[in-house]
Amino acid sequence: MKKRYLFVICAALAHIVSISGQNLLTNGDFESGGNGVGFNINSSFYNAISQPFSGSTSPGNFAVTSNPQPMNTNFFISGGDHTTGTGNMLVVDGTTTGGGQRFWRAGSNGGGICGLTVGATYTFSYWIKSVSIEVTNNNTRANIGYHFNNATNISLIAGFALAPLPDAGWQQVKYTFTPTNSCVNLELWDNNTNDIGNDFAIDDFELYAPPQP
Repeated sequence: MKKRYLFVICAALAHIVSISGQNLLTNGDFESGGNGVGFNINSSFYNAISQPFSGSTSPGNFAVTSNPQPMNTNFFISGGDHTTGTGNMLVVDGTTTGGGQRFWRAGSNGGGICGLTVGATYTFSYWIKSVSIEVTNNNTRANIGYHFNNATNISLIAGFALAPLPDAGWQQVKYTFTPTNSCVNLELWDNNTNDIGNDFAIDDFELYAPPQP
């Protein structure tokens, strides 16, 4: 009888962990599709390119792909995604136009994430790496800005706004925030408008609720 009770308790705990550990973002690893599938890019200064690539990119070009190098054969570094090393990632040739041009917005139509609990603490994170051989200093590194509307207590708790140097590989960037509304828009842009370097890959977006009691 005691074993049966122990099994029930363990099953209940596992259920709680699975609920609290659910990623609230769709297609955060880019395996389910491109723009419009779980995320949205609608800036006129960001334009999708698709395979077969020409081997050259312009500022503002982006693609969901498994290797940056074919996009720009002279300047992009060969390498895999963060999730498995063989899957997809979002690769961006940073735009030279200012004004906070969004290269990623949560939600298939960019409308953010709803169903959040007001007053709770959520954790938002992503992984980023530089993909250009021209990234050599702070002036050439992508500098990722963010906007979370309907949110307070926004804190950077891991990583940096600057993309890592190429030799550092993937770096996780993590924020916590507290919703003031059940719907929160999560949006990212690149503050660097330099056309030298400023090229990056981003992968494994996650949004987690706080653990449930």
